[in-house]
Amino acid sequence: MINFIKTKLIKYLFKVIPAFLRYKIIRAMININFKPDSRLTFKMASNKQELSDAFKILHDEYVRQGYMNPHPSGMRITIYHALPETTTLIALWEKEVIGTVSIIRRTGLKLPLESIFDISDVLNKESNCVEISALAIKKGFQKQRGEILFPLLKFLTEYCREYLDVKMVLMAVNPKAFDFYAALAFFKYLSRKVSKYAYVNNVPAVAGYLDLSKGYQKAQVCYNKKVDKRNLYKYFNDTRLSNFEFPERKYYTTAFPVMTPALLRYFFLEQSKVFSFLTKREYDQLSNIYSSRQYVDILPKFHFDKKNKDSREERFSVSCPGIILFENKADIKMKIDNVSENGLGAFLEETVYCTDVVRASVKVAEFEVINLTLVLAWCDVEKNYYGFKVIKPDQKWLDFVYYSEKKFFQMKTAVFVKYKKSA
Repeated sequence: MINFIKTKLIKYLFKVIPAFLRYKIIRAMININFKPDSRLTFKMASNKQELSDAFKILHDEYVRQGYMNPHPSGMRITIYHALPETTTLIALWEKEVIGTVSIIRRTGLKLPLESIFDISDVLNKESNCVEISALAIKKGFQKQRGEILFPLLKFLTEYCREYLDVKMVLMAVNPKAFDFYAALAFFKYLSRKVSKYAYVNNVPAVAGYLDLSKGYQKAQVCYNKKVDKRNLYKYFNDTRLSNFEFPERKYYTTAFPVMTPALLRYFFLEQSKVFSFLTKREYDQLSNIYSSRQYVDILPKFHFDKKNKDSREERFSVSCPGIILFENKADIKMKIDNVSENGLGAFLEETVYCTDVVRASVKVAEFEVINLTLVLAWCDVEKNYYGFKVIKPDQKWLDFVYYSEKKFFQMKTAVFVKYKKSA
């Protein structure tokens, strides 16, 4: 009884003290291990077993937290898991999946949290944003939560930064959990309003966002004089862990899809009925993505009118810096986020109005630059986003696009490369 009263009192005091004091206490409680156990591995889920195990861990934790009702499959599977733009990361202990978290990039379906929160202010600052979702650690390993959680979040951060070129991270969390992310990673409230989040069984949620560059600067100041076991800045930015395995890539591609036709059928038709309850918008999104013959029997047949179906070429996600070259004025930098054989989409640093043919230089890999001739096809001036047609693409460009296409459509099990062990 005394312990119960003590716990209640501590929770009450923690709730009423100012936020800066709560954050200071939270930072003082962390204990970081800079050398995780060698039996721990962190990677992208890339096969049926790894995905199944991740979805089962997520299901069990979400049921325990009241975020979903039990499902006959014992797995939590959503429409977002079917998208190539969603990446499921996992933690393994001697090849057993013990933790998971997902990165959901914004597509035509928008982000899950957009169903209840307005993110227009964030999009005005940075369009390349992701939602972090589906974080769970397997029962039996939750007592070692810090030993798994910190390296998993570090792996996620490095994946976002180095593979997706993400600038802004969003999340929807239980109001009680927000202090943890605000104190340690400097998340800010996107909305303090507590809303019922249908994506997780209508439980209360608040939304937060993190500008990674500003978070980096704040962490540098905040953790500057901390001892190592409390120094998250040093851990996240100056430390390389040999436990990490990243996808291998030749070019600056950002999508590493793992959902083969067989896996889509297994997870979304056999183990769940996700594809049986698609809205028109979801169906159009998926049918544009999985448009080749091998997917014909997987996506359900609908009576939806296909007259307005997007007829553009298949686009593939990349993250390539480039420059538009002008003869009579300063060059303009751009960031290309999708490509096709005859076109590309890019964010430009400045607004341009050009109908003439222009030259451009695109860096598609660390040591490879491709020169292109472009003509403006369309633009969204408010977002500084432009669609260009590639005039007479050369073989180097076609090789780059073919590589992106092959990565998408062959859906081979990803090849991974480990970090070199830290000195």
